[in-house]
Amino acid sequence: MRPWQETRVDQALTAAVGAITVIGVATELAATVRPHPPAPWAYALALAASAPLVARRRAPLLAALAGLAASLAYNAAGYPGLAPALPLFAACYSITAYGRSPWSLATGMAVVGAASLIPTLPPHPMPWTSFPVLGPSAAMAWMAVLGSAARSRRLAADERVEHARAEAARRLAEDRLAVAREVHDVLAHTIATITVQSGLALDALDSDPEQARAAMQAVRAAAKKARPQVRAALELLRGGEGVAPQPGLDRLAELADQARRAGLRVRLSLPPPDAPVPPLLQLTAYRVVQEALTNVIRHAGAAEVRVGIGVEDGALVVDVADDGTERGSGPGGGFGLAGMRERVTSVGGTLTAGPAGAGGFRVHARLPLEEAG
Repeated sequence: MRPWQETRVDQALTAAVGAITVIGVATELAATVRPHPPAPWAYALALAASAPLVARRRAPLLAALAGLAASLAYNAAGYPGLAPALPLFAACYSITAYGRSPWSLATGMAVVGAASLIPTLPPHPMPWTSFPVLGPSAAMAWMAVLGSAARSRRLAADERVEHARAEAARRLAEDRLAVAREVHDVLAHTIATITVQSGLALDALDSDPEQARAAMQAVRAAAKKARPQVRAALELLRGGEGVAPQPGLDRLAELADQARRAGLRVRLSLPPPDAPVPPLLQLTAYRVVQEALTNVIRHAGAAEVRVGIGVEDGALVVDVADDGTERGSGPGGGFGLAGMRERVTSVGGTLTAGPAGAGGFRVHARLPLEEAG
């Protein structure tokens, strides 16, 4: 409920309780034969007991104390009955329902005890065991218990809402990280290819125009292939639907062709087309190979790279090895390797990357098929 709606509800409740309390005072004055002070004061006390209920959510104890004070003054003045105590029913509920103290239930019961003492005081004391004393007191105590139960339900609902919000925020952060990883993988590979090919085009522009033309065609092809994947990632960020299918093992040949156009000799081996590899593992393997080839193009100074994908002992094995000698920052550090490791770990796999025994650099990943299932 919105704040303005709560204010309207409290105003309506205050008006209703005030009207009932005034009617109760009028009934008590009409039914008594005992002498009493002028009636207007009795009505003023009834309104004084009811008016603070408008702040019962913000200051429930204040509303209860006002009701107790008005009831005590009403009884001490010699008016018959105890109609100004009617607002205490709503006040006792509000203390336990909206009180912020862990002792709110005890406070509500203390108010009930104080209210039960007022009818036993002079000038017209009643036995504390009589129904006019115990009956209203029991009803007030029940209202306090109901308020405590309502507060517990509200706090539990608030906790569920906060938990849901935290879970939604966590999932959103994971989605954004996944999208950031997708954008990095796509752009890093594409930019590396474009950098190499544009360099070749510039070097061959005067001496070999045909080679320059072929290199620029490779640049255009790489950019064209990257566009739908970047667009799909941006659609994910926007929350769009109809995102293009993610690449799998069948797209690795395209990566190999791009690397060949960048000047590498690529030897690619793939599992049989009917191998039972889940789409998630295919996407993970594709991104690992893509990042590994990007790093070879950027840093390795390699002439040849071997890409092997196979199914062994219940796992999809990805192996990328090159014969490069220039390493620089290489695939051994930076966001690229961290992204590969995150991807592989997220599907329950393991990844190792480092210098190969016969020279060059090797990236090796094992992706369990059972984990993906």
